[in-house]
Amino acid sequence: MAVTKIWPVRGKPDSPLSYVMDEMKTANPKWNREELSALTDVMHYAADEDKTEKQFFVTGINCSAQIARDQFVTVKKQFGKEGGIVAYHGYQSFEEGEVSPELAHRIGVEFAQRVWGEDYQVLVATHLNTDHIHNHFVVNSVSFRHGRRLREKQWYELNRVSDEICREYGLSVVEHPKGKGLPYQEHRSEQQGGSTRRNVTRAAVDEAIAVSTNLKEFEIVMKSRGYTCSFRDDRKHWTVKMKEWKKPMRLSGLGEDYTKQRILERITEETEHKVFEVFQKTVHVRCQYRLPTRREKIRRIGGLKGLYLHYCYLLGYLPRYRKAPARVPHLIRDDIRKLDMIIEEARFISRESIKDLDHLKVCRDLRVEKAELLTGERTQLRNLIRRKIPEGEKEDAKERIAEIGEELKVLRKEIRLTENIETRSVRMEESIRQIEREEMKRDERRR
Repeated sequence: MAVTKIWPVRGKPDSPLSYVMDEMKTANPKWNREELSALTDVMHYAADEDKTEKQFFVTGINCSAQIARDQFVTVKKQFGKEGGIVAYHGYQSFEEGEVSPELAHRIGVEFAQRVWGEDYQVLVATHLNTDHIHNHFVVNSVSFRHGRRLREKQWYELNRVSDEICREYGLSVVEHPKGKGLPYQEHRSEQQGGSTRRNVTRAAVDEAIAVSTNLKEFEIVMKSRGYTCSFRDDRKHWTVKMKEWKKPMRLSGLGEDYTKQRILERITEETEHKVFEVFQKTVHVRCQYRLPTRREKIRRIGGLKGLYLHYCYLLGYLPRYRKAPARVPHLIRDDIRKLDMIIEEARFISRESIKDLDHLKVCRDLRVEKAELLTGERTQLRNLIRRKIPEGEKEDAKERIAEIGEELKVLRKEIRLTENIETRSVRMEESIRQIEREEMKRDERRR
């Protein structure tokens, strides 16, 4: 049974490359140091990468393991994409005693080849320094073939490929996760990569681990994102809770990589490459004038339309590339699950050119009045068809009743929208004010 995960790396690729190629973790136990040294001399002389891979369980795909860092940087320079995310670091962990180092490495290479091998450079290393043999992957963020940036694949997609390979080698896979089943809608949303409460929390934990070197830092990062944490050592299950939640969530319920023990292991494993220095020179450009940001332009719109657009922006819906759920302000993060409803309300406001709550009330009253008239007309028609009237008139009455039913369905939906907008807009204004107050405090601390 293999577990997979991947996360972005910023800075320079030296640290993760050095970490995954650590000789003490990747050395084949069947070879002693003298033999390895002698073989290394021969390999350097013959430049035979296949032999190097066999002895140290380190394989380069579309790159040479010994000079992977230089080759990564060369590709970035070639396409002029040296900033931002420089690589993706992933891992694939196996059950204790389920695979040999050779088989684990073979599976890791095959996995990397299927997922990234067509367009990207990948370094694969198998670590033997823990009870659970595990593979590490460092993937160049820029394609050597077409220069496009790698987009982080969803967790379930990586697991699907990993499970396929494990089945081909006769290894076990998790067919049904342990624990209480999820509601159907939430399960379906997770499978489709949607933003559920579990997915948002899982992303927050992953990012917190990626920037933490110990448990205290991990807890501080989680609290800064709006979570109340219970990480005491005497607790069997660690939990987190947002202010809006009725009860806390067990992290162990997010998957095997989120148990108390596994979180501590992940923090320890990745400590060596948490902080990176930029490998390209910093260029300072004097700013002569400042253009308004997209957020500032949206805020100028004003009225209910501006309020909803601003809120959608904060939820990450309007930017060209959507925000990761964990980057959305914690005060409104729970509303990601209601994004479709919020967008529908925003479209209604724009379509009807509703400016404020007074205008909204007028729109609602008109629809309520029209719905009452249609309901009265339908009642009269229903009474009519109960009488003895010509068949043609009866059919006409039935058709009109059906038309009224469709009209009422639309009207009642729009009436509900106006009621929801009235309630939600008040909460939106308060949340935005609180977010702006927190941003001002944060800016003051930075000065």
